[in-house]
Order: sequence, then structure tokens, then C-alpha cells
Amino acid sequence: MPKTAILVDGGFYQRRANLAWGSISGKDRADELVRYARYHIVKNNRKRLEGDKRSLYRIFYYDCPPLNGRSVVQPWNGRQTTFGKSNPVYQRKAEFLDELARKTKVALRMGQIAKEKIRYVPTEQAMKDIMNGRRTYDQLGRGDFEIVGMKQTGVDMKIGLDVASLAQGRVVDQIILIADDTDFIPAIKVARRAGVDFLLDPMGNHVNNELLLQVDDIEDLHESFQPNVTGNCLADAGSGVVH
Repeated sequence: MPKTAILVDGGFYQRRANLAWGSISGKDRADELVRYARYHIVKNNRKRLEGDKRSLYRIFYYDCPPLNGRSVVQPWNGRQTTFGKSNPVYQRKAEFLDELARKTKVALRMGQIAKEKIRYVPTEQAMKDIMNGRRTYDQLGRGDFEIVGMKQTGVDMKIGLDVASLAQGRVVDQIILIADDTDFIPAIKVARRAGVDFLLDPMGNHVNNELLLQVDDIEDLHESFQPNVTGNCLADAGSGVVH
């Protein structure tokens, strides 16, 4: 029975899950993520490896802690957006990470957020309106701005190190990566050279051709997955954070 490790780019998963299944509580999103990852194990109906059914080695989740201790001026009214424990976004993500850390066979691998350059900037549509003379900057409201500059550090490196460790030590026979970033190509090459089967789940997102050429196959299950259905793919308590 082939061992399979599932690696999840947290920021990517959150964006795609919100788009596919809507915004939900942190606890429910954690439950959903584990069910989705385990769905790859029970859904293995194409027998991608010799040895029949898959066996889950572990789910590795890569992300950063919620941003804390930073304020940014809101251009539309001059007030401050404060990132901290009182912020609903902080609370939802903290709940999500706490719940996920309790799941069986889940390892959290945490990076950091480089927060020095965080700021609001006009959206692309707002800038077009300004350039075309339809509106002035002073006429822009809350919906015309977006936060930029929240750069994750250390996450890609941790993914690369884990892929190398899992592959070169032949800890697993197969890796499934839930992501779509070409930055992972060097790690994918390391795994495949070691003889590990490497699959990609882009959750409906367009896959860059360069990345597509590097993986063994695409296994996108987001359309057949039922996010609100619980079952034996749901993990229960017990795991932790791996730094």
C-alpha cells in the first residue's frame, strides 16, 4: 500500500476554498481542509501507483500566523485598520490554525509575514476610473482599495525542505501538492528524481504550462468534493505544530 503525503499551500487553499465553497468559520474551514486532503486518499480510483489503495502518511499545512501588532491608514477616511486579536480576520485565522493543529496526522509548518510594507492601494478598476477621468482619488471608497505587501517568508523554503526529506529518504511513495506556484518546480524535480510520484491539485485554478510539464499528473478533486458532508475522511484530535 503506497504511502502518500499531502502538502497544502495554506494561502492558496484559503483563496480557492473561499471561491469554491464560500467563507465559513475557522473551525469549519479546518474540518473541510482535512476532509478534502483525505478525499485524495479515499478517491484513489485510478490506481496511480502499484499497490492498490493509498495510505496517508501525513498532511503538511504551510502558512503564517495571523498578523498582529500592525496598523495601516485607511485612505478613504484617514482612520486606522488594526491587525490584532480584536480583528475578526485575526480571530478567524487563529481559530482555524488552533483547530487544524489538533487534527490527526496534520503537521503545521509556519513561516512569518514581512509586515513592514503593508499598505492600501487602489484596485485595478479604481485606477482605471481615475485615469479615464470618471472619478477622482477623493471619490474612492472602502471597496476601491485592497491590502498589499503581506509577503510570506519561509513558507516556500519549508515546502522545499519537506519535499526533499520525504523523497530522498523514500519516506513516501507519492506526494500530492495542493498549490499552483512555479516556485515549487525545483522541489518537484528533486522528488521525481528520487522516484517519488508527484501529483498536483490546483483546485480549479489555471496551471502554468511550465509547472504542468514537471508533475506526473493533475489530480483536481474540488468539483466532486462535497464540503458539507462529513464522514470517515474526517480526522479527529491529536497532532501539532512542527516548526
